[in-house]
Amino acid sequence: MGSAIKGLAAALFWATSLGAQAIAAEWSIVDLTPEGAGIATAISQNGNVVGCRVGSTGETVPFIYANGARRDLQAPAGSTSCALAVNNNGVAAGRVDGEITIWDSGSVRGLGVQGNVTGINDAGIVVGAITDGPYNAGGPTRAFMWDGAFRDLGISGTAIGINQRGQVAVISAGNLYLYENGVLRDLGANVVNAYGFNDRGEIVGMAGFGHGPEPFIYDGAVHPIPGGGSYAGAVGINNVGQVLGSGEGIYGFLIDGGQSYIIDRLAGVAGTSWHHTEPKAINDRGWIVGQGGSPDFHAFLLTPRQASTPVLTANPVARAAPGTRPTVRARGP
Repeated sequence: MGSAIKGLAAALFWATSLGAQAIAAEWSIVDLTPEGAGIATAISQNGNVVGCRVGSTGETVPFIYANGARRDLQAPAGSTSCALAVNNNGVAAGRVDGEITIWDSGSVRGLGVQGNVTGINDAGIVVGAITDGPYNAGGPTRAFMWDGAFRDLGISGTAIGINQRGQVAVISAGNLYLYENGVLRDLGANVVNAYGFNDRGEIVGMAGFGHGPEPFIYDGAVHPIPGGGSYAGAVGINNVGQVLGSGEGIYGFLIDGGQSYIIDRLAGVAGTSWHHTEPKAINDRGWIVGQGGSPDFHAFLLTPRQASTPVLTANPVARAAPGTRPTVRARGP
């Protein structure tokens, strides 16, 4: 099927699933890079946001946004740098000219290897992929974990993320694995790609189910996500079951309780010109970060004004108590 036909099929699906829905009227958006282009890549449960912005000479500058204020993270002038993960303690990890780097309490530490970062938990353990050569050379990668020293997880590919239980999700040649307590376990699941991982051990991404790629969730087996549509994939998940996705022709969307909401429409409610918004991460409050046009592509933080913080049980892998998930539906008709 040609890309034009795929785009039409996707557009028809989303028009059918979203056209009659009232999109939430109570959302607030913060432009994190009002001076120009940027991207927000990650958000912690307590609202720390990291990403990078384009500087005056075209360089990329890493930043952290916390308590209503943004500040740049230390990086050499003119470098290509971006913060890619952050924890509740404000410790960030990312890349500086391809080198894996950690920012902690005003200090910066390069780890001496090239690669990519996908996650950091509150214990400060960083995961991602390392390369033998330059990061941007497109060579093979190996999943790693850093807890003060590098640990090769013994498999090619990428560690998708690490949760607060210390579990690490890995994708290698389309197969999903879980690394825990020094053991790498094959989950027996084959997918197209995977990006999101939560404290429940659930993994989300894109998989094929016989009628075009769709968002999937792995929770012991691979399933399509209700409301996920076709020619789309999931890019993030929180601990209360909300999923972020990206689809051909519709860009970013939020799935909550089997209902889908285009991020452009949520952001547009705030009276701005945001469009082509692509979400990157979501926390348990339902706060979403990513990149969108306004008119060029800025980093954003999107929050539901009326949502209450989910009440989690004492079990870190349990879902929120019934009725406490952030609401994304309009209250009116």
